[in-house]
Amino acid sequence: MDKDFFKKIRILDAGMGQELLARGLVSKGTLWSATSLLYEKYYQLVIDTHLSSINAGAEIILTNTFTTRRVRMEQNKVGDRFNFVNQKACELAVKAKELSKKKIFIAGSLPAQNDTYEVDKREENVIKKNFFEQASIISPYVDFFYLDVISSGREIEIAMNIIQKLNKTFSYCFKSNSREYPATLKMNSVKKDLYFKDGQKKIHIRSLKVKHGNVDCTCYIIDKKLAYISDVSDINKKDFKFLKNLKYLVIDCLWYREHPSHLNLDKSLKLIDTLSPKKAILTNLHSDLDYNELKKKLKKNIVPAYDGMKINL
Repeated sequence: MDKDFFKKIRILDAGMGQELLARGLVSKGTLWSATSLLYEKYYQLVIDTHLSSINAGAEIILTNTFTTRRVRMEQNKVGDRFNFVNQKACELAVKAKELSKKKIFIAGSLPAQNDTYEVDKREENVIKKNFFEQASIISPYVDFFYLDVISSGREIEIAMNIIQKLNKTFSYCFKSNSREYPATLKMNSVKKDLYFKDGQKKIHIRSLKVKHGNVDCTCYIIDKKLAYISDVSDINKKDFKFLKNLKYLVIDCLWYREHPSHLNLDKSLKLIDTLSPKKAILTNLHSDLDYNELKKKLKKNIVPAYDGMKINL
């Protein structure tokens, strides 16, 4: 985002928790606003609350993650839902932004990781682990983080270090910063054009950026014959020229309903019509897309992928 954005006074959204309670949310224990993420019946309420703030002039909405910290979830005996509720809060914020059709930002609400309005006196490595777990789930969906009611400089410093690592393309994966977070991967940067030799034959692979929700993902085009796009929500129209009339198009198709980071069946089929490959292969299929049922609905040149599938270029 533009670094000069905050040189002007900006309007954030209303207090999500109090607004949800005012609109009829019944809190489960001390979960407060996080209750709305455990039950599907409240999802629209969260979206509508975000939209109310946007329509009132908010330029930034916060993810509903203030009480989805691990400690609070475990205190209320729903610790096993930690990943789910944090991701769901982000998905609902993204959905509200899409419905608003306005150019707003999404900030990731990153709260104190123990009690609210109290200094967290736990061991640093415990606080660091808690911040990292929550921030790493939120990060792909947001434009920046908002440190939400943190009561000590020590906690702010820990949180900022985690955020900086996440913002550096997950550098913690590639560089050992401490014994708790050793490097797990080796960095191999992908060039726009790659060339490989298969015997006497030279294989050309072009990499292309596509949107995967709020982050970029990479599509690969092999010898101008096959495009592999397994994680995608949108493709820039200026890149269609590289993808039209290929022999094979392997394309993301998560499920029937919409998803902020993936194509669903309807969107996949529309994109296939636009790009006109000789054959399209639907991949990244969720369990609710039955192979045999799907085949009955598809044109002859469109097939669902399956384990062990091979194609000949």
